[in-house]
Amino acid sequence: MRTTVAIVEVQPDTVGEDYRRVLKLSGVARILAGQAPTVMLGSGGPGFRPGWDAAPWQLDAALDQLATGPDPLAVVAVGDGGPGAVPGDNIWQDTLARHGACSAAADFLREHHHTSSLLHPALDTVLPRGVWVPVGLAERPALLLAAPAVQPVWGVRAAGALLKSLVMAGAERGARVGVKRRAPAAEVFAEAVGVARELLPVLGVVVDGAAWGVSEGRAGAGCVVRNIVLAGTDPVAVDAVAMRLAGVDQGQVPWLRICHERGFGRVLSSEIRLVGRTDLLTLDFGLAGGTFAAHDRRRYLAPAGPLGRWLGRLERGGPVSGIEGTAWGRLRAAYESETAPLGDGATIQD
Repeated sequence: MRTTVAIVEVQPDTVGEDYRRVLKLSGVARILAGQAPTVMLGSGGPGFRPGWDAAPWQLDAALDQLATGPDPLAVVAVGDGGPGAVPGDNIWQDTLARHGACSAAADFLREHHHTSSLLHPALDTVLPRGVWVPVGLAERPALLLAAPAVQPVWGVRAAGALLKSLVMAGAERGARVGVKRRAPAAEVFAEAVGVARELLPVLGVVVDGAAWGVSEGRAGAGCVVRNIVLAGTDPVAVDAVAMRLAGVDQGQVPWLRICHERGFGRVLSSEIRLVGRTDLLTLDFGLAGGTFAAHDRRRYLAPAGPLGRWLGRLERGGPVSGIEGTAWGRLRAAYESETAPLGDGATIQD
C-alpha cells in the first residue's frame, strides 16, 4: 500500500490556509483529528535559523490547526542534543502563549526506557544503556515540525534527522556518529529512525520549505527561499520527496537506502502517492552558492536534474541568498516584534 505525501505552495500571506490544505491532503489531519498530539519542534537552540530550524509561522499555523482539550498542548524542542524545552525567545514563547500551549516541563522530559521489538545491532553498539526518551513522548500521537537543509552525505536533513536526534540523545559524542564503537553511521541513523517510528505509532510530519538550508562549509549555513511545504504520515517518505525536490538521488543516500531495505519507511516513487502541487517536482532551485565538497558531491549526490543545475552554479561561486528583504523576512520580523498571529482558531477536521 502506498503512503501519501502532499506538496503545497506556501506564501507568507496565506500560511494558515496553506497549512490547513497540506495537513488535509497528506492525511495528517485525519490521524490527528480529535487528538491533542505532542508537537516536536525542530530547533537548534535560541533564535531561528531559516532553513535549518522549524519556522515560527510553522509552529503558529500548526498549533492553530490542532484540536485543544482540557490540558494545554505540549511542545518539545528537538535538536542535535536531543529533546528539551522550547527556547525562551519571544519568537517561540509568544506563539505558545497565544495558543495556550506550553513548553515541555521536567515531568514530561523524565527518561523513559524504550524497548524495541526489532533487532538494531548498530544502535545497540552505540547505546549500551539502550534507548531513553522523554516519558511524555512514549506511545503518544505526535506532530513533527522540521525544516529541510541540504547537506553532503545525508542528502536533506529534515524529519529523519530529528527522529535520530530524539533516539540518540545521551549517546557519547563520538559514538553518536559511529566513531568510537565502530558502528556504521548510516546504519545507526536508519535504526534510530526505525526505533522512533515504533515509539511514535501515530505521527504526522510537516517539513516547511519556505526556506531551504544550504551548507556553506566554513562560511556557515545559508538558505534559499522556495515556498514549498511537505507533509505526510511517513517521515522517511517525506524526506525522500524532499530529496527529489532538491535533485538528490535517494538511492545514493545511505541511511535512506537502509530504511527502505529494512521496512522503516517508503522511498521509491512507486511506493509514494504524491498529491497537491506535484508540478513543483520539476522546480529549479537556482542555488547560487554553497560548498558541497567535490568528493562528497561525486560520491553521494546525483549530477542529473535540478541538482546538476545547482552544481553548475556552485562551480561559479557566489553567496547563498537568505530571507532578508523578502516577504518571509518581514514575517520573521513581525514574529520577533510580537505582531504576527496567523490563525483563526479553527481546529483540524477531516
